[in-house]
Amino acid sequence: MDRICVLMSTYNGQKYLREQINSILSQKDVDITLVVRDDASSDHTCEILDEYQSKGLLTWSRGSNIGPAKSFISLLKDNPDYDYYAFADQDDCWLEDKLFIAVNKLKKFDDIPKLYYGMARVTDENLKWNGEHTRHYYIQRFSQAVIQSNAVGCTCVFNRRLRNIIAGKSDGYIFMHDSWIHKVCLAVGGCLIFDEDVHVLYRQHSTNVIGAKRSLPKKVSEYFRKIKNKDCVRSRQIETLVNEYADEMEERDKELALLISIYRSSFSYRMKLIFCKETKTKYKMLNFKFKMAVLLGVF
Repeated sequence: MDRICVLMSTYNGQKYLREQINSILSQKDVDITLVVRDDASSDHTCEILDEYQSKGLLTWSRGSNIGPAKSFISLLKDNPDYDYYAFADQDDCWLEDKLFIAVNKLKKFDDIPKLYYGMARVTDENLKWNGEHTRHYYIQRFSQAVIQSNAVGCTCVFNRRLRNIIAGKSDGYIFMHDSWIHKVCLAVGGCLIFDEDVHVLYRQHSTNVIGAKRSLPKKVSEYFRKIKNKDCVRSRQIETLVNEYADEMEERDKELALLISIYRSSFSYRMKLIFCKETKTKYKMLNFKFKMAVLLGVF
């Protein structure tokens, strides 16, 4: 039976942690190892992890507060030699067939970097479905993924080949682990597998790091905050990617990534990126937001 390493990063997750751990341990017809890194929690999260570890149900370690992206990448680097890997949030609930379905879909392809992901059912804090799913954009080219990655982390399962590619580098700026693995997989010629069926209950509550459902005022506020602060998280992440994986990228993808990494240095570069046909998707709003972000220098 294939060995699957489930990687979970925790931070003050005591409220929903037991329910999520139990759903992972209840996965059917798979051989799993649950490994947890705590990101310096101050509540009873570590006590809960100790409880499960004492029963031999998981292993965990405590680290300094480095945020979810670096925490997940750290877990990935510290756990080699499994056949497949999966990211797990601390507050969701997995349906019992999640990993079995994912692994069987991944097996159908040749031994190249492969990432499986899908939609999740959006619920309230009591796991009551609100009628929505996480939004999916059909984006399977690197030139479009630079605009929007659509691999929701809690649904991601991937093979050892992709794990080794990620773990071997990934030392620069990474905004979020799921958008990173999606972009890298496409950049190095990997394969994406999207599952339209739902195998994860995606719990929304007041302390989500990044939620699926945001109000219009919150979206507008976030947009203007980006304009004011010029976080440029997307172009900074692409700059890291091209610095680390340039030798494994197709020439046109590498040229695009290089352009993104320097676009703020001149107005002509901004115009070149805005009118680049490679970055066009079938989603008009995504295209518009991308062009505006480039024009304003906040992409």
